[in-house]
Amino acid sequence: MKSTLIISLFIATCAVFTFIAPTHAQKKQDLIPATHMWLKTGQDSMSFVPVRSQQQCEMMIRQAATLNSSEGNCFNAEKFLKNLSCTKPVKNDTAPKCK
Repeated sequence: MKSTLIISLFIATCAVFTFIAPTHAQKKQDLIPATHMWLKTGQDSMSFVPVRSQQQCEMMIRQAATLNSSEGNCFNAEKFLKNLSCTKPVKNDTAPKCK
């Protein structure tokens, strides 16, 4: 229950920074547009997170996986873009393994 609360707060913080982030940096890259993602952590916790690109969606799933193994689905409106499943790293200084 405690990890669910921590991850929910993390997702809320990420959502706030999504709208604060500068958009001019995204225009320079060829980003695949996305509107939102569903992030699943644990057995029964699923959260809606607004995003601007598929790359941002993947980054947020990886960041959530550093706290707890997670799975996410990226969407552009109603169009499904990608599913990413990441496993929490065993060692502290390693990145999550995603597939």
